[in-house]
Amino acid sequence: MAGASNYERQDAYVLETTAGTTPATPGFTKLSFETLSMQANPRISESYTLAANGQRADIARSGIAVSGQAQGKMIYGEYDNFLASMFQASWASNILINGYDQVTMTIEQAIAQGAGGAYAYTRFKGVEVVSGQIALTAGQDATISVDLIGSASDATATAIITGATYADPSNTAILGSGADIGTITMGAWTLDCMESCTIDFGVAEKTEQPKLSSNDLCGVNRGVMRPTITGRFYIEDNFVNIYDAARAGTEFALTIPIGSVSGQKYSIYFPACEFSEAPLEPGDSGPAFQTFTIMPKYHAATGGTCKITRAIV
Repeated sequence: MAGASNYERQDAYVLETTAGTTPATPGFTKLSFETLSMQANPRISESYTLAANGQRADIARSGIAVSGQAQGKMIYGEYDNFLASMFQASWASNILINGYDQVTMTIEQAIAQGAGGAYAYTRFKGVEVVSGQIALTAGQDATISVDLIGSASDATATAIITGATYADPSNTAILGSGADIGTITMGAWTLDCMESCTIDFGVAEKTEQPKLSSNDLCGVNRGVMRPTITGRFYIEDNFVNIYDAARAGTEFALTIPIGSVSGQKYSIYFPACEFSEAPLEPGDSGPAFQTFTIMPKYHAATGGTCKITRAIV
């Protein structure tokens, strides 16, 4: 039998009601990520004894570490639950503000056992997003990537969970970096042409909570959102405003609209920001660029550092 193809695989997820517990009759949704890699790696310890002449005498396992990474093109609505997990909050009236709640899911990966063979299923429970990135670069598609951590995993199964259902993604239209990106605003400044903008949703201290007498975790520690936004402007007549604002520590609000179809748009809003730097980029040829790094801050009136609004008309 020939080996299986990567196209003979299916990735799916379901939100959990109880963290670390797969619903009894799960309604899975197939994932639109172009690549998803989940691992359940044993935590190995080794001994090198004199009885074995200093060679490896034994191997022990003290737990199983669940982690993963995923990336793909931005598609409206397909990653909203992953954003909620990263923001540690739930969508309310189509608004998401970072908080300290727990949003977990079970991720299932299925792959054929050899070309055309029966499927084997690996399942990872209590999975949360620990960091993520949305990247916007002129001339390319908008992309999203996430890093994942889980609290438990099941042994490989050869059948679906009894009663499980699998729904196809509800949307497949990818978002580009042209007309699908609205006017980005930074305070009251008139912005010059922007070549790229990347949002790193850093969530600090969202780490494992190991559990004595178990291969699984107690859970995942609540993290703190500390995002950064980086990018590049072409040098035009307004670059001095950004350069001086970085020197002065001027506070401003940042809005990044994504989407061009009515009812299928996002607005990513950082109510309080400062530039940490906005230097001119050295180079000996080609366009002249000014790079920038923005550090959003907590905003009491908003109740967080970042707010995403969806379903904008």
